[in-house]
Amino acid sequence: MNKFLLSLIFISSFCKISEAQWVTIPDPNFAAWIDAECPGCMNGNQMDTSCPNLNLLTIGCDNENISSLEGIQYFHSAQFLFCFDNNLTTLPELPNFLEYVICGDNPLTSITSLPDSLYNFSCNNALLTSLPDLPVSLKSLSCNNNNLVSLPDLPMGLTHLKCNGNQLTSLPELPDSLYILTCDNNHQLACLPQIKTIQLFNFDSTSITCLPNYGNIINSDPPVEDIPLCGILNPSDCEVYWNISGRVYFDANSNCLYDNNETVLSGIKVQLWNSANELEQQVFSNNYGQYSFSVDAFGSYTTRIDTVNFPFIVSCPTNGSVIGPEYLFDFYENFGLECNPFDIGTLSIVGGVFFP
Repeated sequence: MNKFLLSLIFISSFCKISEAQWVTIPDPNFAAWIDAECPGCMNGNQMDTSCPNLNLLTIGCDNENISSLEGIQYFHSAQFLFCFDNNLTTLPELPNFLEYVICGDNPLTSITSLPDSLYNFSCNNALLTSLPDLPVSLKSLSCNNNNLVSLPDLPMGLTHLKCNGNQLTSLPELPDSLYILTCDNNHQLACLPQIKTIQLFNFDSTSITCLPNYGNIINSDPPVEDIPLCGILNPSDCEVYWNISGRVYFDANSNCLYDNNETVLSGIKVQLWNSANELEQQVFSNNYGQYSFSVDAFGSYTTRIDTVNFPFIVSCPTNGSVIGPEYLFDFYENFGLECNPFDIGTLSIVGGVFFP
């Protein structure tokens, strides 16, 4: 009878042991963190991957002097990972359902892959020279102060890109969804991709001397109004993303020609109309009096100055633009403006501004 009971106990214990799935956690500090946060899951440096206490929503192992996160892939329920301020040089395979990863302030030199579910990724203040392919779900990428020389293709839903303090020489195509872009302190960055709608744009301390187009930028440092449009031939050989451009100026001598001594006008709304008399785009002239449009379809277009509620008249309207296989660019769509003689409140234009 005693032998029978001992046999049952041995079989039961063997079954329990066989149900556990043990893996080695090589980093003692990570093993200690798991032991403290996931009671009953560790036996020395061995972790039971079937332990229910591994079902953490947040892995907060920052500032623990950890050099390896090997074993983290078994935290299948994790959605948030905070592993900044450690001694990590690489990231292992990460849990499949992570949405938020903050791994900056580590001597990271490589990241093999990122989970498809990732929403926010930050790896600031590391030693990375490249990034892996970015998941299509990513909305925010912050990779400031690394050694990056290029960036991978950006997801079409990305809204925040912060990549200042690197060694970037170019940027990939910017998604339409992007509204915050900081790429300052990339001293070798001379050219930009096509600019879309950006609410906050910082490109200070770069080699950018002209813009490929003006897009729709709300706030920038330096002000985009102070940066000229890239010409077809420009010193940095940057691509241009416009095919209709011109200048708005005060035609002081009424000769319908822009003379070097004449004042350029900023903040003037310029509209682009197609051959069906439909408004397609509108922009404001910059501090150089310049404006630009980019059209995708061949056809006839008309540029107009919006004079509603403004005390000036267009003395020299443009002749319109025809964009086609033989004429890919039109960059002489200049507008000469004069004070409205019937508006007694307007007497002069000084420094590109109308004064009473």
